[in-house]
Amino acid sequence: MAQKGQVLTDKVEGTIVEFLETSADTSGEHFKVKLTVSKRGILAPDHFHVLQDEEFEILKGTLTYKRGKDVYKAQAGETVVMKRGEHHNHYNDDEEPVVFIQKVSPAYDLEYFFENLVGLSNDGKLNNGQPSFIQA
Repeated sequence: MAQKGQVLTDKVEGTIVEFLETSADTSGEHFKVKLTVSKRGILAPDHFHVLQDEEFEILKGTLTYKRGKDVYKAQAGETVVMKRGEHHNHYNDDEEPVVFIQKVSPAYDLEYFFENLVGLSNDGKLNNGQPSFIQA
């Protein structure tokens, strides 16, 4: 189980995940991680969260994000909020890494997702950042 201050490093994709607040820390109210995304390009499919809101506070670099079919860029100092049910995606579209804090409310033990995704990547079980259908 993830703990506040724990750092995971994806040795394949180069992503660094630092747990700032877990669901246990906030009694499930929210989950917060600091992410450093070095790899350029889309690593996750466009998606939406039925029951969760998602917030991105950009600390360094540029976060490219999709809201519906529209594409935007957020710079350091900006915050982007995705409401539940809103189709979206977020990724690094630059050569330089992007560093941001991601907050998801409510948490629903989301740290397990990050632990599993980084573990699958480090075990060579992802294809361009994507798990197989069975793993997903």
